[in-house]
Amino acid sequence: WPASTLYFMTGAGAGKGEEQAHAPAPTASGKPAAIYEVLAPAFVVNFSNNGGRQRYMQVSVALMSRDQVALDALKEHMPLLRNQLVMLFSSQDFATIATPVGQEMLRQQATASVQELANKEIGKLAVEQVLFTNFVLQ
Repeated sequence: WPASTLYFMTGAGAGKGEEQAHAPAPTASGKPAAIYEVLAPAFVVNFSNNGGRQRYMQVSVALMSRDQVALDALKEHMPLLRNQLVMLFSSQDFATIATPVGQEMLRQQATASVQELANKEIGKLAVEQVLFTNFVLQ
């Protein structure tokens, strides 16, 4: 009886402590690794400038998530998501998005729009950020 108690108190307990010591340390932020989903093809939209001249914008977009299951669920709604982003991009004012501040504001609007869609369709935010990997105005 004392031997089995000694085994459980030292053997199992020591093993448990050693496993915790060798477990991988959490990331600095404590979050799971980021997962990126590139939306291909790039978005190309046109809109009219105040001077009547046609303007074009090409934006390459990537979605950043930390939940692969939620991201996979969101992929089923990709036509809706792409439509929502096209409508958002084509409603912009050229002078505003020609500035870095305007581009960042547009990126934040795109993030909010995608998060709202994901929350409505799959019940989770799914996407932490929408990133612009290429941004061209003409």
